[in-house]
Amino acid sequence: MNALATTNNWTLPNRRLLNVGMTATLTEHGNIAGTGGDPIELAKVRSTLVAIEAKQDARDRTRTLNQLRVGFIGGHASGLWMVTNGTGQEEMLITRTAMYDLARCILPGHGLATIRRLAQTDEVGEKIATASWAQLAHHYGNKEVMVREVNMNINGETRRVIRAVRSTKYATFSHLDLVTALMANGYADKSVLNWTLEDDRMRLRIALDDTPWADGNILPIAEWGNSETGRGAVKGKGGKIKVVCTNGMTATQERFGAFSTPHIGNIERLAPWVMDVAENIDVAANGIVEMYQRSLEVAVDDLHTLVMNRMAGFGEDKAKKAVALLADPTTTVEHVLGAAVDAITLCAQSEGDLVRQEQMEAEAMNLMSWGLTQGETHGSIRVHN
Repeated sequence: MNALATTNNWTLPNRRLLNVGMTATLTEHGNIAGTGGDPIELAKVRSTLVAIEAKQDARDRTRTLNQLRVGFIGGHASGLWMVTNGTGQEEMLITRTAMYDLARCILPGHGLATIRRLAQTDEVGEKIATASWAQLAHHYGNKEVMVREVNMNINGETRRVIRAVRSTKYATFSHLDLVTALMANGYADKSVLNWTLEDDRMRLRIALDDTPWADGNILPIAEWGNSETGRGAVKGKGGKIKVVCTNGMTATQERFGAFSTPHIGNIERLAPWVMDVAENIDVAANGIVEMYQRSLEVAVDDLHTLVMNRMAGFGEDKAKKAVALLADPTTTVEHVLGAAVDAITLCAQSEGDLVRQEQMEAEAMNLMSWGLTQGETHGSIRVHN
């Protein structure tokens, strides 16, 4: 099983495929170098997804994993389905997401680290890793699962890829299904401010009114997201975008307009769910814009420490980066809560993974909610007592 050489010597990473619409150009330090781009129509998003689906030629197989021969040759993971006369069909590469899915089904805890270490030693290690996987799959891979396969462009060549492994109860609500549901439920004539598509996830930020895209304006938005690989539920959230830097922030709690539903059960329930959530989001998004405006009036005695403390969970480097962005020209200059919110959401923009970006933006929203309560109670935020 000679896998095609790729830029990743173990599995295929999550790639950013598209980032279109209103976007900010960042410097290497994460500062805003400029903004540009134009809104796009949701119909354009839909037609592009139709073309992508045609090229992907997706297939969901309900199989047991003891019939999937996984091998590690040349430092790459790949798989072949067993057929009546042995193994056949096309050799498939494996995404990082799918490898973790497969490992959870086949290997004991932390077993994937051992397999990877073996496979990346030498040819003997590769053979041991392959044999070990086969032995464990033979004994523990007898449960039916849904294996999601697609075509991917790898180094200029179309290859068949195992994209994800999910439960047989997984509801296959695609990105195209979501966009189709949105168009049928009041979004067909709204502007898509930004559309980001990755192998694992999709995010749409859609303007909810006709506020012009001009410096200084804060636009109420609906943010919709989906994953086709199990990395996230179907999500709808109210939020806002700051025009000068395209910083975005969305709700994190249902009472602020954040809703999600898992890919479980009958797919027919998901389109009506989209319609119900859309009605809630319109109201919530304007509420978040109003919260941000109020945050510009809450004084903070030490912005640097406040941001460092709130970003501690993302590591020291990210925390220091967010603090440095307090000095970015697009960040509110006053020592107010809104400046901390600006710095954290700006830091989030330089994240290459939508999950990580969402986590940072959620922290900004949580900070704003907490800070407004502090402001109402104490008149300001005192980091040092």
